[in-house]
Amino acid sequence: RKEIFYISLSFASLNFFLTLLSQHLGPYYYGYGFSLSLLFSVILGMYLLGRFLNEILYRTYVVRD
Repeated sequence: RKEIFYISLSFASLNFFLTLLSQHLGPYYYGYGFSLSLLFSVILGMYLLGRFLNEILYRTYVVRD
């Protein structure tokens, strides 16, 4: 759940700030704030998923919760 929180927080904050920036730059740049924040969030999600999958055997057989 911690990773999902990080992804959601990064998307929301980047979307807010990059959208404000794109609105300041003018109509030609509308939509780039959303697109860039979505791209960053997808890359972050893929990185965290890859890290989780590299540890899945350890989490399955060694860690007992």
